[in-house]
Amino acid sequence: MTPRRRVVVGNRGRGSALGRWWWRLPIMLVIWSLWSAPIVGSLVALRVVRGWARELPPVPDLRAWQATAPRTSRVYAADGTVLSELPFAVGREVGRRELVALPDVPPLVQNALLAAEDIRYWEHAGVDLRAVARAAWANYQAGRVVEGASTITQQVARNLLPEEIGTTRSARRKVREGLLAALIERRFDKAEIFEAYVNFVFLGNNAYGVVAGARAYFDKPLAQLSPAEAATLAGLIQAPGRLHPTRN
Repeated sequence: MTPRRRVVVGNRGRGSALGRWWWRLPIMLVIWSLWSAPIVGSLVALRVVRGWARELPPVPDLRAWQATAPRTSRVYAADGTVLSELPFAVGREVGRRELVALPDVPPLVQNALLAAEDIRYWEHAGVDLRAVARAAWANYQAGRVVEGASTITQQVARNLLPEEIGTTRSARRKVREGLLAALIERRFDKAEIFEAYVNFVFLGNNAYGVVAGARAYFDKPLAQLSPAEAATLAGLIQAPGRLHPTRN
């Protein structure tokens, strides 16, 4: 009977090591990609945002705007009776506006505006991150833009500088709008910004500002508005033409 012989391969260790590692390389590449992709993406996004930030227009002067804002003109008789009210006309913009100081806006109207447009206005610094996250999730679920997250300060930035900020729905516009809103809040206090908003906001029916809105829709001063009427004014802001109370 022939005895069995065992053959020992001299370079077995080297081949074995290569065999152990070749299938691990793709896994390591996947892990590295998952780890590095967010970092690379963040750096690219940061570079883009910095570019947009360099293109920001100057911060609008809310106090100067309040002093020079176009408004309704009145013609008085010798005894002080109002004979006529004349709308302002600036370019293609024709309407009525009466300026009001924020302390003279009833809390009912203020709260209606905040509830409809920016419930955390007094808490954020120009951009409401919670609202942004909520809107992003709602839009993702719907597969289209169904909800916005513009704060009152962002609306002031966009409305006072429509040509510089733009009106198209895009990431560039929203980022620039948010950056400018943060700068506005660093320069002006919350009360000044809110006062500019209540005097500027367009409510349809040629009415700019809440005083003109109360007159246009209910023929009342602000102090006489009911809760339902205040809510109606606040609800008009999102779509004045579509939500016009006398047509719908």
